[in-house]
Amino acid sequence: MTMKTKLGMWEKRFLFLLLTMFAIAVAFNLNGSSIGMWNRYVPNSRAIAPLVGDARAIRSDEWAVFTPMTLAQVHARPSFPYFNDLPRAMPTDMFSVYAQPVRHPLLVFRPFLAGFVLFGFNRGLAFFWAGRWLALLLAMYALFKFLTNGDKPLAGCAALMVVLSPVVQWWGAINALAEILIFGSMFVLCLDRFMTGRNLRERWLPVVGMGYSGIGYAMTLYPAAMVSFAYVFAFLCLWTVMRRANGFRLDKRSALFAVLAAAVSIGILVWYVGLSADAFRTLPETEYPGRRFDCGGGYRKGFGLSFGALFFPWTSPFLEATNVFERATFLDFFPLGVVLAAFAIFRRRICDGLLILLLLLSVLLGWYCVCGFSHRIAALSLLSRSIVERATVPLTFVQFLLVVRSVALLRPSPSLRSAVLSALVFSCVACALAHLAYPVYLTPPRLAVVWIVGFAGCVMFLRFHARPLAACAFFAALAFSAGGFVNPVQCGDAGVLDSDLARSIRAVVEKDDGVWVVEGASFPMNQYPLLMGAKTLNAGNLYPALERWRALDPTGEAKQAWNRYAVGIRFDVRPGAATSIFPERSQTFRVECAPEQLRNLGVRYVLSRRDLTSLSDGAVWFVPEAAADGWTVYSVSAVK
Repeated sequence: MTMKTKLGMWEKRFLFLLLTMFAIAVAFNLNGSSIGMWNRYVPNSRAIAPLVGDARAIRSDEWAVFTPMTLAQVHARPSFPYFNDLPRAMPTDMFSVYAQPVRHPLLVFRPFLAGFVLFGFNRGLAFFWAGRWLALLLAMYALFKFLTNGDKPLAGCAALMVVLSPVVQWWGAINALAEILIFGSMFVLCLDRFMTGRNLRERWLPVVGMGYSGIGYAMTLYPAAMVSFAYVFAFLCLWTVMRRANGFRLDKRSALFAVLAAAVSIGILVWYVGLSADAFRTLPETEYPGRRFDCGGGYRKGFGLSFGALFFPWTSPFLEATNVFERATFLDFFPLGVVLAAFAIFRRRICDGLLILLLLLSVLLGWYCVCGFSHRIAALSLLSRSIVERATVPLTFVQFLLVVRSVALLRPSPSLRSAVLSALVFSCVACALAHLAYPVYLTPPRLAVVWIVGFAGCVMFLRFHARPLAACAFFAALAFSAGGFVNPVQCGDAGVLDSDLARSIRAVVEKDDGVWVVEGASFPMNQYPLLMGAKTLNAGNLYPALERWRALDPTGEAKQAWNRYAVGIRFDVRPGAATSIFPERSQTFRVECAPEQLRNLGVRYVLSRRDLTSLSDGAVWFVPEAAADGWTVYSVSAVK
């Protein structure tokens, strides 16, 4: 059965609604960034509160790393360079390591960043947020429509649950999870169109789509997620090939075009690797993430993780020696998918290739997460590049795929009595698994909610075809509750660029593009000058400034602290101190140095809460240039 490409009336109306909402978001600068968190660190009478929700401190990878890096791209001269010397105060690859907008042809493979180049920061931020959610929703709808044999209500419901899932919403702005899902789904769908085409006229566009999505997937550059998710999309591709193999004929023109497209795609990736050669040479030798090697194991009590995520938007982000990021997954309703698949295969005698492949994939990923692989198998499978906390995400995605595919195949729906009895059993199992995963966090009242959600969700899935509207309404409400309120609705930059301190820094930067250091403060304030385009030496190192840190640590005693991805770098200036580097928390370290060392490093300005004038001596003088909000900007000079 060939997948239809024509949209129905309701699909066209819904697409028009989505595009209208996207246009409104961009026109009015609406985004989901927690950039307003800066207003809590720097007093700001011009702060703009979120329209809905709250900025979240725990989203620091977004508001304190990703977004300041984007503003550094905006302020660079010329703007949006491939290599920018504002972060780290030395040329830094902005496109590869932390996916920033660049004025370069390769940006076409990161389309959601294009808004910054086209529209500037505020509308670009809206384009980035709204565009990714729109594209992900459409990609998931198309994928689930394909996997459910055209069941539109089920596909729409499943797509919404993926887009608003806890893991997608909590990780939404970083690590390219949305792009991994979008490009992976696009590849599967284009492969299906290619195999159902009859000639080059019907196949050239799917071939181009596979090449484009393959490059886009490869350029997500987050191995911990992209490797484990690659197994999911590889199995979906295998099922697509098995499904379409009967009657497939490949003509010479189509084959030649496919080979040419593959060669061009490889050539583009080679070009990309060549442009970012320095970063690709440095990263593998870092302590993190380069030398990370994980054989898996230890997930024995984690099969109920998704039920705890129901409460994450409404409670503290820290729980049971971890946080909501590390525990966020898809709402997978485990083990409902496995049970329904087994029921379909053994009781209904439905020999479905996709269910079988998904069960096999569940065993593969489950074995890695629960028992772990040997060193050799982990290396050969490339899952050594992942970690259990990240591999559990595609595992829960596979469980959700099992549920959706099984529901699509099990027609007609079972009786209400059978559904209720089954749901009673499932809800008790769900509570037991949730309690194992969260023995403290899930208090009795929360476990009661888990029981209700498990019971109602199971009934709604089993009776989906009998009551599709009621089921869609229930799952939409559940999805919005679990993920819809994770991110705020923020207007523009929340006024963070208009604080007195921000204006003071910007005034200095416009007169002199010298190197800055934030003294006596670590993350996130070491990132603050980047917001105004200051060349900041101790801004986060997305990859290490090897020559600089080796010069400051010639013996290499602190190499594990600086030879890594480090977002928090603190400088403490002490007269007469020998330059030393001290490891602190994960991803942070401290540099203690004498005033003259700042001159040796080429520092022209210091931002500090301390009175540094008392540290001036015959060699180095600290001269106040501006002060605001408890902070002072000092110029560093050798002459008073």
